[in-house]
Amino acid sequence: MGRVLVVDDELAILLAIKARMTRDRPQWTATFEPDPRRALELALRTPFEVVVADARMPKLDGAGLLALLQLERPATARILLASQTDRATVGRTVPAVQQVLTKPCAVPPLYEAIDHGLRFAALRCDDATRARLGGLPRLQFATDLVFDLTLAVARQTRAPTDITVLDARARRGAALVRRWLGGAAGELGYAAALLRDCSGLARPEVSAGLLDIWGVPRAIADAVRWHRDVEHAPPAVRELACAVHVADAMAEGRTFDSNAVVAAGLTARVATWCLAA
Repeated sequence: MGRVLVVDDELAILLAIKARMTRDRPQWTATFEPDPRRALELALRTPFEVVVADARMPKLDGAGLLALLQLERPATARILLASQTDRATVGRTVPAVQQVLTKPCAVPPLYEAIDHGLRFAALRCDDATRARLGGLPRLQFATDLVFDLTLAVARQTRAPTDITVLDARARRGAALVRRWLGGAAGELGYAAALLRDCSGLARPEVSAGLLDIWGVPRAIADAVRWHRDVEHAPPAVRELACAVHVADAMAEGRTFDSNAVVAAGLTARVATWCLAA
């Protein structure tokens, strides 16, 4: 059961969201509040797992509300609804915003963003760790990388993001994955290899949870989530996760898990990668 707070001073929009969400997601405990200051009081008194706020509200705008929650309730996932005009700048200038959705927002992307936040709340880690991770500003590197990847895949070029901020092992592994998979898959794998431990905890499920609430594409987050458990990865991302796993091991100079590769049914594929390494 997820605790969700939706804040929008435009009452007609708020009521429309309420009607749809109450019908579609009865398992969520959702609260709908038109007054941002009242919403802040509610969130400080009764913590919510996800807060969705409109960007433009009087007296306290959505970005300001989420910034205060980042300080006081860092484990709460924070989603901003912004116009197309505002969206390009808000996500980059307000570190408290973990995801920015374009308003008017279609229902499926809103539900997906909320689901990401609820999954983050359900991560198996202590409250202090979850609060520390949730309080992190969205990693600007991850944001820039995914933006560049989107353009790169569309233009059939390579993402130009500066990766010198990352350790050499991550860069070596990412380069291998890009070479092995090529094309759009190679760019997705490149990102996954670079972001495989963005939490700094060496726990793939926690890093993937962070990528989820930052709005990183599902394929990248899932490749990170499953790269140490490739035999159980969903078929859609199994090869991607396996490439990250094998490349990470090679970049570190250790042996990859050959039993997992066999169980995943990717022995022949990995053999070609090893020959090309």
